[in-house]
Amino acid sequence: MAAQTKRDNGYPYLILFGAAGLGFLWYRSRQRSVKPPLPGSAHPGSGTGEPAHGRAPGQVPRVLTAMPPSTAVELIRLLTASELGREYTNEAGLMLAAHSALETGNWQSMYNYNFGNVTTGGSRPWFLNPESDTIHKYIDERNPEEGAMAFVRLILRKYQPCVYAAKVGDPALYARKLKEGGYYEAPVEQYTATLTKLYSTFVTKYGWKPV
Repeated sequence: MAAQTKRDNGYPYLILFGAAGLGFLWYRSRQRSVKPPLPGSAHPGSGTGEPAHGRAPGQVPRVLTAMPPSTAVELIRLLTASELGREYTNEAGLMLAAHSALETGNWQSMYNYNFGNVTTGGSRPWFLNPESDTIHKYIDERNPEEGAMAFVRLILRKYQPCVYAAKVGDPALYARKLKEGGYYEAPVEQYTATLTKLYSTFVTKYGWKPV
């Protein structure tokens, strides 16, 4: 299944071919049908980082950007395959998908297209999640393609010890290496159990599908 880069109003996006691609394009058409925000309000898709009234510089509102799990899984698998090339394995794509699902409640609690609850020091537009947590600044991504790609590249480049675990389909090792890299604060046993369950579900549901 191929992926080709296009541009939409100056921003890159992916046209995905095949059944998964058609499903993703349908999702994107639904996203584009959403009414634009009121003038002057920052939102996912703008990438401006313009502060709304009463917000700190760089802060944007938290906006729910949920998407169907099947669409998110296929998008992450495709982008992981494009990054790993010949080194790609189905296990790797499904492991990163399970990781993203864990962080976002199966993408039903994903905000601002942040696929991994990734934080920033403040150099990029950011949001609070929840608003009462003023310690963690979460990165605001402009669209699902850029959000998913940012997550995939972060894991493959910054958390390289996790890559082997992903390729061979070892969720326990993957979770441990993430913990050692400082990715999450939860107990490793709890994180491992949830990741293992999600990964096993995805292998059963999507593992047979080629990328």
